[in-house]
Amino acid sequence: MSMTNTLTIRETVRRAKAEGIPVAESALRRWVKNGDIHAVHAGNKALLYWPKVVEFVCGTQNQN
Repeated sequence: MSMTNTLTIRETVRRAKAEGIPVAESALRRWVKNGDIHAVHAGNKALLYWPKVVEFVCGTQNQN
């Protein structure tokens, strides 16, 4: 598995599972759609930055 930090939603779910972070694909898609997790769209793919996903899921993101 590639250890890049820019991942599609499916890749993010696979990496989270491999690293023991429970996250459902449907939840991740909802968070992206709602703007809870920032994504850059390339065509029909949403690209996520892994460290920010971990911050969000683990509750360690900065609260402004």
